[in-house]
Amino acid sequence: MARRTKEEAEETRQLLMKTALRLFSDQGIQTTTLAAVAREAGVTRGAIYWHFKDKADMLEALWDKIMQPMELVYEKLRGDVSGDPLLVLEQIAESFFLLAASNEDFQQVLKITMQSQSDPLLAERCQQLCREEMESLSSLMTQARDKGILRTDLSVKGASLTYYGFIEGVAGNWLNSGCDPLLVEEARPIARVLIQGLRKTPN
Repeated sequence: MARRTKEEAEETRQLLMKTALRLFSDQGIQTTTLAAVAREAGVTRGAIYWHFKDKADMLEALWDKIMQPMELVYEKLRGDVSGDPLLVLEQIAESFFLLAASNEDFQQVLKITMQSQSDPLLAERCQQLCREEMESLSSLMTQARDKGILRTDLSVKGASLTYYGFIEGVAGNWLNSGCDPLLVEEARPIARVLIQGLRKTPN
C-alpha cells in the first residue's frame, strides 16, 4: 500500500511538471500561477504545494529533468579532450541541435528561456547557466588555443562568445520559424560550419 502511494505521488509530480512546462511555454511564466497549473492538471492546490514550495522550486525541478540528457552528453564528451577540443565542441553542438529537434519537452524549455529578458525569476537562472557554460567553453577553448588549433585572431573569450551565440541564434531562429524538421538532417553540417569558423586554417 505504501509503495502504491509513493508511486501515485510520483505520478502526480510528473503530471504537474508536464502541465507546468506546457503552460509556461504557451502562456509565459509570469502569467501562469501554480493554482492554474493545479487546475489544468486536475489536482488540488494543496497537492502542488506538497510537491513544490513555490514557482522557483518547480522551475528548478523542470530544468534539472529536461536538461539531463544534455548534461549526460557534456559529461561524456568532456571526459576526454586529449585529442581535439574543437571536435568535442562540434559534437556537443550537434547533440544539442538533435535533442532540440527530437524532444518536445526540450523545445518547450528553449521557448521558456527565450522569455528570460522579461521574467526576473527566469533571468537569474539563465544568467547562472550562462556563466557555467561560458566557464566550460573557456576551458575547452583554452585547450584548443594551447594546442594551436584555435584561429589566432580570436581570443578565448571571443571564441567562447561566438560558439555560445551561434548555437543560441540557430536554436532561437529555428523555434521562431516553426521547428523545421530539417534541423535533424543538417545538425552535423551546421555544427561543422560553426567549428570550421573557429579552427585555425593550415598555412
